[in-house]
Amino acid sequence: MEVLSYIFSVCSIVFYSIVYYPQFYEIYKSKSSDGISIFTLLLYTQADFLSLFGTILLSLSTSIILLGWYHTFVGICMILFVLCYEKENKKIKFMYSLFFCLTNILIGILLSVFSVFNEPTGETIGWITMVIYIVGRFPQIILNIKRKSTEGLSSLMYVFTILGNLFYGLSVLVYSDDKTYLMYNLPWLISTFVTILLDIFVIFQCKFIYTKNITNNIEKI
Repeated sequence: MEVLSYIFSVCSIVFYSIVYYPQFYEIYKSKSSDGISIFTLLLYTQADFLSLFGTILLSLSTSIILLGWYHTFVGICMILFVLCYEKENKKIKFMYSLFFCLTNILIGILLSVFSVFNEPTGETIGWITMVIYIVGRFPQIILNIKRKSTEGLSSLMYVFTILGNLFYGLSVLVYSDDKTYLMYNLPWLISTFVTILLDIFVIFQCKFIYTKNITNNIEKI
């Protein structure tokens, strides 16, 4: 089962590693990031920061910690990329992004100064992260509904996210049935499977509700 867990972990790392690249390409191709919710990206990356802190505090596997560093870095790059191609409310979104960066710097300083690098703190951060990952899906869903369009949003990004989350969840579940181990990973497991459902809904918006054909037909009417 450990071998199977390792295989699932590798698969999840592969999909997590490339998850943002379809969206990078989509923004670069259209020269616009208006279809992307900056608030979703900020919440994603905030959750990545906290998840990274949590995995370090709980001394989880090295691969998960390294993935946390990587994902946090790519998330910041995506935020900067979106701001560069943003055409609407750019100053306001820049201020939100700046506040986000300062907040995470402050969190890191506080954790270091007060020496709260321990398991209870790690568990608390894990649960907070779970909530942010789940809530972070809704700004994009709401933006799609307001715009009545998913133009500029890469559905492939969500496919990769689903596959990464699915393989990660499976890697945790098949590794051990020890209750303590599962409790440590429970926030990430809940986040994984709830966000899979929300991401499926976003794909449904992209492919069935707000397709270009439907949008064009509405405009003609």
